[in-house]
Amino acid sequence: MNGIRHSFDVFDTALTRTFARPADLFLQLGRKWDPASPARWMRRRIEAEREARRRSTREETTLEEIYGRLAPAMGWNGEQARRAAAAELELENDSLRPVPEIRERIARLHGQGQSVVFISDTYKPAAFLRDALERNGLWKEGDRLYASSEEGTTKRSGGLFRVALERERLRPGDLVHAGDDDWADRISPRKIGLNAEPFADTRLNRHEQAIATPAGMDPLFRSRLAAASRLARLSRFGFETPAARTLWDVGASVVGPLLAGYVAWCLAEAGKRGIRRLYFVSRDGQILRRLAQTLCRTWRLDVECRDLFGSRHAWHLPALAELDGPVPDWIFDSTLVRSVDSILRRVGLDAARAAAPLAANGFEPATWHRNLDAEGCDRLKSLLAREPLRSAILAEAETRRRAAAGYLRQEGLLDATSWALVDMGWSGRMQRSLRALLRAIGEDRPLAGFYFALNGSCPAAAGDALHSYLDPAWFAAKGLRYVPALETLAAADHGSVVGYREETGGRFAPIFRDGPLESRNVPWARLQQDAAVAFAEEFGRLVSANDVRPEETRRIAALLMKRFLGSPTREESRAYRLFRAGEDQAGGRLYRLATRIAPRHYWAALLRGGDHLYRLRWPEACIAGSLDHPCARIALLHARQALGEWKKRISAGTP
Repeated sequence: MNGIRHSFDVFDTALTRTFARPADLFLQLGRKWDPASPARWMRRRIEAEREARRRSTREETTLEEIYGRLAPAMGWNGEQARRAAAAELELENDSLRPVPEIRERIARLHGQGQSVVFISDTYKPAAFLRDALERNGLWKEGDRLYASSEEGTTKRSGGLFRVALERERLRPGDLVHAGDDDWADRISPRKIGLNAEPFADTRLNRHEQAIATPAGMDPLFRSRLAAASRLARLSRFGFETPAARTLWDVGASVVGPLLAGYVAWCLAEAGKRGIRRLYFVSRDGQILRRLAQTLCRTWRLDVECRDLFGSRHAWHLPALAELDGPVPDWIFDSTLVRSVDSILRRVGLDAARAAAPLAANGFEPATWHRNLDAEGCDRLKSLLAREPLRSAILAEAETRRRAAAGYLRQEGLLDATSWALVDMGWSGRMQRSLRALLRAIGEDRPLAGFYFALNGSCPAAAGDALHSYLDPAWFAAKGLRYVPALETLAAADHGSVVGYREETGGRFAPIFRDGPLESRNVPWARLQQDAAVAFAEEFGRLVSANDVRPEETRRIAALLMKRFLGSPTREESRAYRLFRAGEDQAGGRLYRLATRIAPRHYWAALLRGGDHLYRLRWPEACIAGSLDHPCARIALLHARQALGEWKKRISAGTP
């Protein structure tokens, strides 16, 4: 008896691939052997393997036998078949990567002076497996390898485990085996008394499966994309909580593919249009800038990617040079909270200074927190356009404009370099405010902006260009109601920008809101961003810039939005319950993005048909995270009705 020993499966346990599925490697080979139809070559290769297994007298076939069956169909002689088999091994070798968690386990065992056993069902030669393990830092002198191609028996039948036990002189209970296959690595070893530790992390998750299988797309591109997601997801492990693990997985499998495709489009469009500098408008722009810099570095693109700290709140008011006509619509944006308090914050008015004029016109301080009805909004609009509040607003706008001008000049927006904005988007109105702000400080130049999505509600200013990655009509119909969730997927690790200040030495710096919203979201935003950047690093290595087709990345974006935003799992919903969002552009009350629906809301949904649920910011996640309540499944029918009603309200331009 030699004590407890540990064994590991090789493929999709100790090693994973840069292809989503093993057979996808044959597509890459098909580009060499059958350029007119790589898929046809893949089918031939799969059929040759199936035929070789059927004719084999052993439980396992070999690569030599497979190519022996393939040779007649390809018109190859023996030497040509051997070269083709060698080319497959070379490509396989290039595609293999170590799985970090398993590599750490093996390193820990080696550090304790233990040798490990590798047991693999494979047609590949054992020497190839050993070289791959050694090259990826998994093999140490004294380790043992058992391959079905050499032994003629498999894990699936239990025969390969018996061979390993006999040669290692172990009893079944002395071997602990880890692997990804339900039958070969869990059921089969347990049948003969081994301790089996399933390792399923290398399996494609539901988002990666969706990426890898949409119809009408380049199958090799989607395979690389899904593999990049898996590699990024596997790159970190040992999370303190299930929620942290879920956020990392979503960052790698949803946020990364969703936004990296958009950023790749921005970089390509900038190149086509001769744009040398891209300003990523933070907060949402923070993750986009990190993704862009990662892709530029990997693809060696000559595009300068810079942060531009700004926001609606930071630009709308400084851009206000007059208040003689109608009150600007951004002041009375229809949001969850549209109260006197929130309007005062938007126009930068001090509550004490505004109290007397407001009270004289029926707005008592005790009512300022209440939402305004249409009549109240009209009365307040009229009041803001009259003295003394009109002058107070314009004076505050002028003060903020001086600081904003200093910051924009400092960041190079007034120099001769061609530049464009990059942001998540929605209406495009913030670009109008920046244009007005630049005009107010004497720099009237046409602006261009790239946006993840626009709803078509705000046309570009004269001479400006608004470029939307997603089709505006599609987004208005299918994606607009997911804006709060999309903004959370692009969450930054700093507060929103509320203005600018001049510092010692004449430098200008953004002023960030620092409140409970920002402090709550920071750790989760960083985790999500890091996962998305890990995806971009893998994506940049596996796919060249020239192979990225916007029409395909757009389809993937629509697919991920439908699957993740439209049908989140309970675990995803509970993880995103950690995020908070503000009800108003200028701050104000906070809400949970994926709040748990309280029992009273279920009863309200039953009694009222779910009408009141339309105000939930991400209803699907709220429902998914609340399904353990006894009334939930009944109320779900009514909540679905509420989602339909919400969609109609959004399409009609109401919240």
